[in-house]
Amino acid sequence: MQQSAAPANFPKLETRLAGILRELLNAHYPQTSAERPVQLLDGAWDSSRYHSGSSMLALYHMLQSEPMVILEAKADGDFINFSVAYWGLAQETYAYQPVLARFPYREVLYAAAKARALKWKTEVRDKLLAKGKDLQEINEKYGSDNAPNLAILEEDAEMRTDGIVIERHYRVNQEDWETLCQVLGAYHAVALGVIADGHFLLHHDTPPKFIECLADWLKPQLSLPAAHITEWVLARYEDMFQVLATERAYRVPLLRLQLAAGLKSKGTRMSKYIAYDNGTVLDTETGLMWMRCALGQKWNGKTCVGEATGMDWKNTCQQKGDGFAGYQDWRIPNIEELKTLIDKGQADSKIHPLAFPNCPAWFFWSSSSYPGGYSKDGCGDIYFGSPVKVVQLH
Repeated sequence: MQQSAAPANFPKLETRLAGILRELLNAHYPQTSAERPVQLLDGAWDSSRYHSGSSMLALYHMLQSEPMVILEAKADGDFINFSVAYWGLAQETYAYQPVLARFPYREVLYAAAKARALKWKTEVRDKLLAKGKDLQEINEKYGSDNAPNLAILEEDAEMRTDGIVIERHYRVNQEDWETLCQVLGAYHAVALGVIADGHFLLHHDTPPKFIECLADWLKPQLSLPAAHITEWVLARYEDMFQVLATERAYRVPLLRLQLAAGLKSKGTRMSKYIAYDNGTVLDTETGLMWMRCALGQKWNGKTCVGEATGMDWKNTCQQKGDGFAGYQDWRIPNIEELKTLIDKGQADSKIHPLAFPNCPAWFFWSSSSYPGGYSKDGCGDIYFGSPVKVVQLH
């Protein structure tokens, strides 16, 4: 781990991070595996000399004959920047990407210190007070840095109720640094696991392994949001699916379902939908991908703009949506699939307003025929909010 302009007390974490990565590899990618062998080269070079773009390019020229993943974390003041460089993943040259930019590591340390102080209060201080012990004596004998941290925490809570918010500094110890290492180790493991999945899937047609345990590594820690690392994970799997769509398109639907299942398993709290910047959204309950905008509307990178196109069922069924967001296998949803978009928690639109922004309050056609059904054309449609027929493709 590179430490440029880091505080003097910032410990060296490389050995501990390597240990976390080794646990991951031993469990899922052992070097002796016939299907997914990965070798960890920790300490292979001095990280104070090899870092950033120019060094990655030099390493690529020296080692490009072998598929490689390089994980780079740099402490810079009160922040950590975490990037990954890799090649051998169906690309012509190397990739060097930020995973976390300006990650405020002190928030992790302080969150750990506060959690430790609250635990001491419950398990030590309060019990001793109940036995009649003097508070000052308890703090002096047993408080260590938990007592002053608890005092800061309680004072800060009182000030915030009065609308006073100031920066507070907590005392941290080795236990808090270990917590930070666990958080960073999880991010390192996620980056390595995702890239390993991509390599063995694209080059050896080996089913991805890390996708099954994503939730374990992405679970929130110390109430820290996992959205930033989750976005990177989704983008990398999306890159894999784009490559497979031109070579082995039949693999993509099941892989999408596995990704959705992996993200939702073991209590991971995520919305039903995973939205992409390319104008698509993935339903994690059904594994279906949808266009976020109705036909006729345009996705501007943030929302749907323009007017939806009205059409009858015959014209609807001729719509293919070929090439949208790089996919060639779009189709009209059947009535049961269309029903899954109904969000009973939405009183007005009946469809999730963030997943499908500016959705027209119109009927949406399905591909299902329905004798004597909902419309004069004898096919199923669903009203999402006035009777103009518009299609939503999958």
